[in-house]
Amino acid sequence: MNMPLPRDALIGSRADAYALEARDLTLSYGASVRVRSATVAFPRNQVTAIMGPSGCGKSTLLRALNRTLELIPGARVQSGRVLLDRREIYDTDVSASWVRTHIGMLQQRPTPFPMSIAENVLFGARYHGYVRDRETHAQRYLALVGLWDEVWDRLKASADTLSGGQQQRLCLARTLAVEPSIVLMDEPCSALDPRATTVIERLIRELKRDYTIVVVTHNIAQARRIADHCVFMLDGEVLAAGTRDEILLDPQDPTVRDFMSGEIG
Repeated sequence: MNMPLPRDALIGSRADAYALEARDLTLSYGASVRVRSATVAFPRNQVTAIMGPSGCGKSTLLRALNRTLELIPGARVQSGRVLLDRREIYDTDVSASWVRTHIGMLQQRPTPFPMSIAENVLFGARYHGYVRDRETHAQRYLALVGLWDEVWDRLKASADTLSGGQQQRLCLARTLAVEPSIVLMDEPCSALDPRATTVIERLIRELKRDYTIVVVTHNIAQARRIADHCVFMLDGEVLAAGTRDEILLDPQDPTVRDFMSGEIG
């Protein structure tokens, strides 16, 4: 049985450039290899956008970074390593639930639980024992995502009463309330209207002051707005990785250049 490590056990030197790394990572669903020998590093307190055509392995890679891939029947890590502050998250003495508290995930579509707004925020934090003052904890994270002023007078109302954009911010508050150091986002704006998308993008830019953020997106314009670094994938392989300008404005790989110009996609 995997036992959780102390909460600070994986935290290395904050002077280290990279908070999270994948090294030679190969991932599969059954007999089908979806990601091949991916090596990529995610800079601390910056936004990295993972880009590429549909089906290229972006979401599969993202799920492997916080061990939610193993929740999918038949999915597995064939080989390679994932390092959180230099510690292998797939080591036998590291529990999956522990990893997921340090590396949170925001899904593509808002997934509020069938409970009140306040209880949604507190759900994971209460499970992991991080809540001492429920009202203060809920207020802190609702305020962090810009929801407190919108919902303070109806915290006991069902989360289903919120708009789609508000629900996505609620899910982000629930993720942050567990106090991760890294937040993964799988196309977090694809189900939202332009106004709600603008709000989420602003939050992403603000949150990088305190979190390392990895965003899967197929939207080149969005990557230009939010990303500091970009990773480009095709057919399960990482073709290019670098700063936003290196990948979006001056890509050296011809396939990446065609994707950015709209020739493929």
